[in-house]
Amino acid sequence: MRSGALYPILWDMLNAGYLEDGWVETPPRAPKGRFRRYYVLTDQGKSELGAAVRAHRTQARLAPSPRFRPATA
Repeated sequence: MRSGALYPILWDMLNAGYLEDGWVETPPRAPKGRFRRYYVLTDQGKSELGAAVRAHRTQARLAPSPRFRPATA
């Protein structure tokens, strides 16, 4: 996934309260002691993720099996 697609999604999730972010300095052996941004799911984010997974699983159970092919006349 390209950063132009990923970062707007992360930004929306931050604004919705699903994620928390923070900066961590890379190890000293890393070039120029750069900082990296990390994201962590909040309790609200975990709850929303769980609901989305359950909804997906429910929809997947209701969808016709890809192996089932109705007989054609």
